[in-house]
Amino acid sequence: MAKDIKDWNQQVKIAFDVTHDGRLIARMDNVWLPKTPWKVSTAKHLCNHFVDFLLVHSDNTVELVELKSDATRTSTWKLKLKLLQAALLREHPNIKYTIA
Repeated sequence: MAKDIKDWNQQVKIAFDVTHDGRLIARMDNVWLPKTPWKVSTAKHLCNHFVDFLLVHSDNTVELVELKSDATRTSTWKLKLKLLQAALLREHPNIKYTIA
């Protein structure tokens, strides 16, 4: 498995915003994802979410990994998970999301 990882980052910030027309968007400052096409200055910031790891595999697939115990699966995390699924993972279905 380790040979399959080309690059990685830890504590990757994902920003959730709402555009002026009500669309939920997720932004990641990362070279592995396309830049957000919307003007961020016109969006209202909701919150940030930090995933534990972003892995880039040797075939350039991207995987987000979260390490969660029962104690860290809080109601706030569950809400941010729904935002992640509705915004980032819907826009980028090729990103794999793993909860370990």
